[in-house]
Amino acid sequence: MKKILLITTLLALIGCSNQSENKVNNENMSQPDVAQPEDTEKSDSEKYAELLASQNTLTDAINIIKPTMSDEFDAFPASAATLATWMNNKKIKIGDIKALESSTRGKVLKDSFSERGKRLCLNAALVEIQVDRSAGFAAYHAGLVNNYTDVTRVLAVGSSGDLVADSNANFCGVIVGKVGFTNASGGTTNAPYLVGMFDLPENR
Repeated sequence: MKKILLITTLLALIGCSNQSENKVNNENMSQPDVAQPEDTEKSDSEKYAELLASQNTLTDAINIIKPTMSDEFDAFPASAATLATWMNNKKIKIGDIKALESSTRGKVLKDSFSERGKRLCLNAALVEIQVDRSAGFAAYHAGLVNNYTDVTRVLAVGSSGDLVADSNANFCGVIVGKVGFTNASGGTTNAPYLVGMFDLPENR
């Protein structure tokens, strides 16, 4: 701003001098450089974030996020955090999840790619649950087990009520893929990975 004011002042002084002395050839006067606006082109990540934020239905948001969904081994699916954040921001209820096309555990383990974006609901023993506030809101990493060996990993938004480890829980979530991890016996366990919420009155 100081530079612009300085240029303006100099031009005014030059104009006055020319009028009084009438010795300067106007055709030889050079014009001052005009400041160009800085490049405000948005990055791809900013465009993606804005596009996702503009989606108002769960189905539409899933269609945007689905290409980033993946299977992981000993890792957290990045798409899960993206979907959980969108769900939290849009105040999604469990009824929105239940309206999606359903799938089964077997189908997810067989071919998770074909089942991503569908829903999976289950009633199972909650073997572990831990809060995660790294995204600015409370979400819950949890593990659910049926038949002692059928593990499902979830990221829950909304309320977890009084649920703790060893509780029985109903959960519905969007399938983002499957995860593999080394189990206590040294083998590998594969599990569907879901983003959703517990079927509690607060989430309906």
